[in-house]
Amino acid sequence: MCEILADRTRRIDKVEKMRIYAREGVRNVWHVDPIAQTLDIFRVEGRHWLLVDSFAGDERVRAEPFEALELELALVWSE
Repeated sequence: MCEILADRTRRIDKVEKMRIYAREGVRNVWHVDPIAQTLDIFRVEGRHWLLVDSFAGDERVRAEPFEALELELALVWSE
């Protein structure tokens, strides 16, 4: 699951939806913050979410569950 964080929905995305995703069996969640230019990777462990890694700026990322693919964050932030 990938959530694009926005000021209006940030609390819902980071709290309420994460609880629903864990309950429904979603294993991984990415939080993309286009303003801060950050990517946070989460994995569910039991009933709790573990922050696996965080990336920012123009890093090149190989993040679970898609480690086989390299994502160039600079392309994500470009208009």
